[in-house]
Amino acid sequence: MIDVVTENKEIQLGTSSTPYILPLAKTSIRESDSIIHARSGDVVVIGGLMKSSYEEMVSKVPLLGDIPGLGHLFRNVNRLKQKTELVILLQPSVVGEQTWQQEIDRSRQLLNDWFPES
Repeated sequence: MIDVVTENKEIQLGTSSTPYILPLAKTSIRESDSIIHARSGDVVVIGGLMKSSYEEMVSKVPLLGDIPGLGHLFRNVNRLKQKTELVILLQPSVVGEQTWQQEIDRSRQLLNDWFPES
């Protein structure tokens, strides 16, 4: 699984006092390598792709929370931890020599059942 977030990069070009702000994509990838043994039609569950994220939420009294030294008395910091798990469900279908012909015949039969010729 790929998580994509936007991150701004500030770049100074030459002697210009105005920096350029470029939005960039920042990605993190979670992947799994697994070898399984399953029959056609079985459901396989692949789990364990865990991700923990931390976030700080600051709430403060306007102006008073910004005072150096004393500001911490007028501010509250909550640290949030969020844990997610990615679970993948797979249902393999084994394709043999006659599989395509069987599927075409099955589809033709369904069409004939739904729309019979008069």
